[in-house]
Amino acid sequence: MSLACLPPISLTFKVTSSDELKNYVVLMTPILVQVINLDRSPERLLAIGNDLNLAGLPWSRLRAVEPDTDYVTAIEVYDNARANYLFGRDLTRGEVGCFLSHLEALRALSQSGCYIGLILEDDAQLFHDAAPMIAEISAALNSKAPHWACVNLSYTTHLRRRSVASFTDNTLYRAYQFPLLASALIWRTEQAKVFVQWCEATGIYAPFDNQLRDWIALGYHGMSCQRPPVQLRAFPSTIADRPSATCASGDVPRQNKFSKYELRQKVPLYWRSGVSYLTRR
Repeated sequence: MSLACLPPISLTFKVTSSDELKNYVVLMTPILVQVINLDRSPERLLAIGNDLNLAGLPWSRLRAVEPDTDYVTAIEVYDNARANYLFGRDLTRGEVGCFLSHLEALRALSQSGCYIGLILEDDAQLFHDAAPMIAEISAALNSKAPHWACVNLSYTTHLRRRSVASFTDNTLYRAYQFPLLASALIWRTEQAKVFVQWCEATGIYAPFDNQLRDWIALGYHGMSCQRPPVQLRAFPSTIADRPSATCASGDVPRQNKFSKYELRQKVPLYWRSGVSYLTRR
C-alpha cells in the first residue's frame, strides 16, 4: 500500500452548534496510519491489518529496522556511552531497531502532508470502538489542547495528569509523566518533526518509550486516555530476541529501583515532569 495521506473515518452524529460543526471538520482531517513491522513477523502484520481493515482505517506498512551486530559502532546516532551511564548496559539490537523504526515512521509523517499520524507497532490490538474513539480524541485535541504533541493510545498512568476533555465513556488527560509503551501513538506532525530533530541532536540513549517520556517531561504536551482504545496482542517479543552486543542472552538485566542507574534515569524525569505539572507549563 502506498504511503499517502488517507482519510481516517466518517463519524455520524447530530450537529447542534457551531462548535460541534468545527469538531466534525477536524475529524475529517487526513491522517497517516503506519504499521511498523519486521520482515520476519508476517503473522503480526496480518493480525493488526485485519483490525485496521475492520475499523475502516486505511493504512500502510513501514518496514522495521533491524540493525546488524556491529550497531554499537555503526549507528552514529546511538549514544552507547550515555546508555551505559543510565542503564549499566548497551541498548539491545531490538531496542535500537525499534527506536530507528519509529524515527523512520515520524520522518514519513513529516513528509506526508498530513496534519496528524497514527503509528502502530505490529503487536497492537485495536478494540472494537477504536476508530470512533480516535476520531473523538482528534476533535477534543483540536478544541481543548491545540498545542498537543503526542497521545499514547495503548497505556495510561494516574501519575501527574490533568483532565483535558471528556467524551463517550472516556477522558483525555494531559500526561505530564508520559506512559511507557509505544505500541499506538497519535502524533501531531509539527511536533513529530521537533522530536526527530531533538533525537538527532541528542542521540539515542534509551529505549524509545523511555526517551519519548524524557522529551515530554521537557514541557511538551503528551496526552493519554482513561480507557486506552488499543491493547497489546499476546505475541512473543521481537525486541528481547535480539540482544545487545555485550549481552549473550536476550534477557535485559533488571535494576533495583534504588540502584544508581535507576536514580540516574528517574530523578531528572520526576523533577521535570513534576515542575511542569505544578506550574501547568
